Amino acid sequence: PGRREGGLTYHTADNLDVLPENETAVVEWFAERLGVSKQLDSLICFEHGFGSEDSGKRPFPTPCSVRYALTRFCDLCGLPTKSQLRDFAHFVQDDEEKEALLELLGEGGVRAFRKHVKEPELSLREFMEIFMTSAEFDLAAFLQLCPRQKPRPYTISSSSVESPTQVAVTVSRVANDLPPLKPHLQSLKDDGLLPALDASKLAEISERARTFRGVCSSFLCCRLDHSPAVQVGVKQSSFRLPEDPKVPIIMVAAGTGLAPMRAFVRELRHRRQVGGPSSCPSEVVLFFGCQHEEKDYIYKDELQAALKDGILSDLVLAFSRLQAEKVYVQHRVKEHGKRVVELCSKGGYLFVCGGTAMGRSVREALEEVSVAETGSSTLVDQMGEERRIVEELWA
Repeated sequence: PGRREGGLTYHTADNLDVLPENETAVVEWFAERLGVSKQLDSLICFEHGFGSEDSGKRPFPTPCSVRYALTRFCDLCGLPTKSQLRDFAHFVQDDEEKEALLELLGEGGVRAFRKHVKEPELSLREFMEIFMTSAEFDLAAFLQLCPRQKPRPYTISSSSVESPTQVAVTVSRVANDLPPLKPHLQSLKDDGLLPALDASKLAEISERARTFRGVCSSFLCCRLDHSPAVQVGVKQSSFRLPEDPKVPIIMVAAGTGLAPMRAFVRELRHRRQVGGPSSCPSEVVLFFGCQHEEKDYIYKDELQAALKDGILSDLVLAFSRLQAEKVYVQHRVKEHGKRVVELCSKGGYLFVCGGTAMGRSVREALEEVSVAETGSSTLVDQMGEERRIVEELWA
């Protein structure tokens, strides 16, 4: 959780946009490659040329230090688009290297770019190490051409009435091992696209251990305490508790999709403490799924307490790796189909949060149980028309 500053306000289950910071090691590598390692703490400022009007859009706010610009505003870990890489190609000094690079980035190099850049998931650093060894960069041009760091959205998992000066998000740190580049470099060589790299450098790149780390999740989970301030913004979410406190609520979540449901549970508990049992619905069902009960069952103690205290009337769990046959939340929805249809028929709301595939499967499960219990899927259509099915899904 982070404290509210500068008048930042939010509503329960809104979205929080977080601007991440690049790792120190990444920033230092690019500073070295750009030739500005000794100027990291020097201030920079974008200015218009003599005689030009001050109407152009600056790529990011200045003055700031070189370190701050590379840390906060430059996407140094993702791979730029082909058009952006073509702009970078102007820095390449060696004619043969530039020719090979432009061939790879040209109209005829679509298949080669996919094969040699996208499929091995090259980072910007790796691309520069392989294809731009002779490049001589101008800092100002690099800062303007480099893609901007984009904020990442997280659904807020705290209640604004319970914690108006703090906001919580639920983050799963992304870290995936990638295969070494040795076979891809050999493939580049076979296709005549591998530049003449120094033998020792080629060996180092070939055998280097590779890991993809989510920039924002790594920042929030591992480096947040070392940052003096975090740039965030709040965006309104489609998740809102029904105004009528008697309306049943069904919540379906997988993994970190539990975030808005946890926020709802916190809010309902606060409402009950302030206004008594009549201020909350008596029927609140949560379906939650994850892979492993021991590792992935987040907020376990809170949810169990909510069930015990009557905040939740039902807590239905799906641990997909607990048994030989994988069981997901959509399977649990089918198993409890009669109960689900009963609550939906009473004017209940269905909230779904997680991956798009899960959301699609939950919708199909709801249609299936509706047909099984009522003879048609009219109930699902009616809920859709009345906006009683609320989804926040991601790919």
